[in-house]
Amino acid sequence: MPGKSSTYTPTRMKCGQRNAEVEFVSTLKRRAAKSTKGSSSQKREASSISDVGVHFCIVLLEFDGAVLQEMDSQKFVVARNLIAAAEEMIWVTRHGIQAETLGDHTMINGLARAIRQEKSKMKFVTLAFECEERDGSHFSQSILQVFDQTTTLATDGYEPEYTERDRRLCIDRFVEAEYLNRDIVPRMQKHERETKNFGCGIPLKLSISSPGLLDTLEFIEDKESNSVLEADEIEIKIHASGVNFRDCLIALGRMPGSTFGFECAGTVHRIGEHCEEFVVGERVCANVAGTYQTFGRYLSSQAMPLPDHVSFLEGAALPVTFITAYYALCHVARIRKGESILIHSAAGETGQAAIQIAKLFDAEIYVTDYAPRPPLLS
Repeated sequence: MPGKSSTYTPTRMKCGQRNAEVEFVSTLKRRAAKSTKGSSSQKREASSISDVGVHFCIVLLEFDGAVLQEMDSQKFVVARNLIAAAEEMIWVTRHGIQAETLGDHTMINGLARAIRQEKSKMKFVTLAFECEERDGSHFSQSILQVFDQTTTLATDGYEPEYTERDRRLCIDRFVEAEYLNRDIVPRMQKHERETKNFGCGIPLKLSISSPGLLDTLEFIEDKESNSVLEADEIEIKIHASGVNFRDCLIALGRMPGSTFGFECAGTVHRIGEHCEEFVVGERVCANVAGTYQTFGRYLSSQAMPLPDHVSFLEGAALPVTFITAYYALCHVARIRKGESILIHSAAGETGQAAIQIAKLFDAEIYVTDYAPRPPLLS
């Protein structure tokens, strides 16, 4: 390593009929010399390693086959000397993906874990290649990647075990997926159902546990209703909520999502500290997501006052259709006074809203609609 008198040693071994010399050792040595920037790099036989003098050692004893499971006195001395000599070590193994071969090649994991307990200042890393290929260039690159990650981290912060599968370097460790816990655990919990009048008791909201299965629609407790409002939010006590085609698609599982209701009407129940345009008790309607519930929390900019002569039922049917029509005519088409306009499907709710907005501009209006079905011949 730079600034230290260190030796980087790819280690190989010959034992009886097993020849673990691999063709990429020379390539690994050459790349290691570039990676370590001036530190000495040597290619040595494992049996030549004494108990001193090696700073970082890459061990290839088990690259071509399992060694530890056929341990004899000679191999034991070699392995002991390697571990005693090195301050930092990467022990490399390679095996196929067949289950019957895994045990022979994973014995090093148990040994390494024991050594880490006994030599707490030593970095002992294991790297297993689960593959049948013999691409020396790729192996060298992966080994040096682990080498770089190991040498740049402190002894108490390095990653001790790596496995490469499908050319992806993985760590053999489970990490808790909290986002999955939040999603799955509530679904697995058993809920006791009972029939009550809506609006009596705790705040509720509509939920569906399995989109596409309508019998899994249910009202559940809304646990966010008592949380603190943001400064620019208002809380609406919902008296009526519009039903749109999008709600049907979500319930049928044809559109991703689990939020129902996108327009509502009601009274202001709470306001944020910076909200000055509304007062508690004021009648409002809103174009927002999540309105099939007792209370809804939304940005104040998403709500508008509801005149006294407009009922909550009428107010809940206005936002989506009129905002859609207004955006299409005024922002996209940029309609001007006296222009002509053709409105398709004029009998629908959005078409009706478009007609009323077009009248405000004294536009010459043309409409289309679906022809009635012809009567069946008797």
